[in-house]
Amino acid sequence: PLLAGIVAVFGIFAIWTSYLSLGREIVRSLEQDLHWPARTAKGAVFFIPPALFLAGFNSFLIIIGFIGGVFVSAQYALIVLIARRALRLGWAKRLMADLVIGAFSVAAIYEIYRFILLT
Repeated sequence: PLLAGIVAVFGIFAIWTSYLSLGREIVRSLEQDLHWPARTAKGAVFFIPPALFLAGFNSFLIIIGFIGGVFVSAQYALIVLIARRALRLGWAKRLMADLVIGAFSVAAIYEIYRFILLT
């Protein structure tokens, strides 16, 4: 029982640390990229995953992976898109930027597909 308790504490700590870092990134993306109000962005990040869990999506890690995969992919695709528009790039670098944006888009679509299959 003591070992199980220690493992449980480390498991909760691992989930919390990953959720905290992803949550901060998602809040910043919602506020800065999508211009959501701070309270709305923080409320969405804080309440949506537990609400999905309580609604029957029983794997908290799958939900965190889904939200993180979609939002982080979208965030980095937007960063590359903004850089592509702001910088004067030659055709080869523009093509490379488009390929990177495509890769992030495919990653987000894959996360959505995988989430649908796992739930």
